[in-house]
Amino acid sequence: MPPEEEPFPAIVCEGDTDRTVLEGLAAKGVLRPTTIYPKRGERGGLTEQVKGIRALVNFGARGLIVARDLDEAPDGPALLRRLAHDLGAEAKVTSEQPPLLEFKGCKVALVPQGLPGDALMKKYSVARHAIDDFLLRLLEQSVGERPRLFSDEAARDRAFYKLGEVRELMVRQDYKVNKSKQLVFLLKAMGGYAVSDAMLARQLVEGTSEQTLRLVFKPLTDDVNASLQVLGCS
Repeated sequence: MPPEEEPFPAIVCEGDTDRTVLEGLAAKGVLRPTTIYPKRGERGGLTEQVKGIRALVNFGARGLIVARDLDEAPDGPALLRRLAHDLGAEAKVTSEQPPLLEFKGCKVALVPQGLPGDALMKKYSVARHAIDDFLLRLLEQSVGERPRLFSDEAARDRAFYKLGEVRELMVRQDYKVNKSKQLVFLLKAMGGYAVSDAMLARQLVEGTSEQTLRLVFKPLTDDVNASLQVLGCS
């Protein structure tokens, strides 16, 4: 995985959905374009993300952005310490705000993904935060003709109301439903929308106005821009 020559540091994310969102935001002018790993068709996951970071650093990368789901981590600094642990003893945290570490001479800026504190996440008791938090927010806007998920606002409102009922029923029956990814899956099922999360992400981002994308993804884009600044690329 040799680093490609880009005007800005590469972004190393966890998998297809993350990459699809970031590429879509760049295509809409919401983020600066750069190389995003893993490439399409490559394996994802936290283990592969760490391998990717190591490979890029070994090939000479001197600055990287790592996008990682918050999951159950309470905040960016906690997630940064987890990333440092995953990279091993050679990773040294140099700043918690913005989250930054150094690894074998490479500055690695962390972008936590998720919307802790968001009203919609609280409404549906999301406790493990991920890129899917943003997709759940975008689904509120997915109204109109296909590929949008809901035909009109009434259909959208019914689906979200039923989502709450289904979630409560599952919780009463001892199913843990605390991830936005699960809620997105349920909404896809209600809408009869049999596509992968990555394809849904692509269609949602492509079908949403730049103005709305900037509003929904502001926490994420602010963190990416802060990472570029700390890496000397502002």
